[in-house]
Amino acid sequence: MTLFSIIWKEFTYRFRITLVAIATVAIAVAGVICASAILRQFDRVTERIISQKEKDVADQTAQLQEEYRKIGTSMGFNILILPKDQNLADLYADDFATQTMPDWYIDTLAHSKIATIQHLLPLLQQKVMWPERKRTVLAVGTMGEVTLVGGEAKKPMRDNVAAGSMYLGYELANGIGGKKGAVVRFMGKSFTVAGAYPRRGTKDDITLWINLAEAQALFGKQGRINGILALECQCAMAKPDSVRSEIGAILPNTQVVEFASQALARAESRSKAAAYAKTAVESEKIARALVRHEKEKYVGLFLFVLTGLCVVSVGSLSYVNVRQRRLEFGILRAIGFTAQDVTMLVTGRSLLIGATGAIAGAVMGLILVDSYAEKHGVPFAFLVNVAATTAAIVLGPACALVSGWLGALSVLGEDPAEIIKGE
Repeated sequence: MTLFSIIWKEFTYRFRITLVAIATVAIAVAGVICASAILRQFDRVTERIISQKEKDVADQTAQLQEEYRKIGTSMGFNILILPKDQNLADLYADDFATQTMPDWYIDTLAHSKIATIQHLLPLLQQKVMWPERKRTVLAVGTMGEVTLVGGEAKKPMRDNVAAGSMYLGYELANGIGGKKGAVVRFMGKSFTVAGAYPRRGTKDDITLWINLAEAQALFGKQGRINGILALECQCAMAKPDSVRSEIGAILPNTQVVEFASQALARAESRSKAAAYAKTAVESEKIARALVRHEKEKYVGLFLFVLTGLCVVSVGSLSYVNVRQRRLEFGILRAIGFTAQDVTMLVTGRSLLIGATGAIAGAVMGLILVDSYAEKHGVPFAFLVNVAATTAAIVLGPACALVSGWLGALSVLGEDPAEIIKGE
């Protein structure tokens, strides 16, 4: 009779105890497979949540940036292009530029494919006496905004002033009773009030706006303007010198004044929108990572307990089996079996229990994972962690082998003669 046939008889003898040992190993292996599938499903859900969060945040950020854009637009233009020889001290003292430049500059700029500004608005400003009202006002000649050639048409930031029309600032409108539709005379010419602006708390409150061509005629400055208002693009806010250099290359006889407060407010608002997007997604990732860490901790504790029970159970059964068969092992030793043969007999049985339990556990675990995958519409292949499954199948027999070996040690150190004499 070969050693393997003896091991097989050992395996089938007292089969109910063997089944208990096999079931213990199988539960441990199935537990590892199911636990790894749970973690993979959590990771899958996390990816879906993060993906949806990124989409939601992108939509919210786009909406937020659009709101910030509208707020920034309502703050007004933040770039003023002036004649190069205009003294800025005089500009701030007089509230308008005394030097002028050709009005065809606006067309040159519009056709230049400039990338750092948008919303071009030519102006002819002058502080004049309103003879019919006997008061000094700031008169502005303007027209509709000029769209950059090849650029996207944008909603105008200022009203288009048609010929024969006039817009009034808050104080002027209240002072002369200039309601919409009223006809007023300015420097000998009749204008229809097209609208009055609400209080702005700036020089706009004492400003009137008329058509650019009519202002040029009234002020004797045909074909001339003294400023071009523009809005700095977001791409240029981090490099203010890029605006000056680009405009300077197109219109060398000009200078650029940036209204720092408006530019800074627009840049900060866009930056806050971007920061919100990054923070929201990162917060969600951190939250999911913390939850996964907790799950890993509990799953690890569960597997540790399960594996410990497996080792203790198989080891205890092996120990009891060995102690009950001391006389049998003593007789085997007496008729010529070596200690190594007896060890192989005991551990071989444990190894066979472990291998059978591992295979049964793997099958059971994969069936449970497949059932879960089908129920929740998850790809089966995604849930199966090949590395964890392989490790569980290998560790099952290994744990059983160690347990069987520890049980065998209880009789291997005894003298066969003493065992037989004692029995």
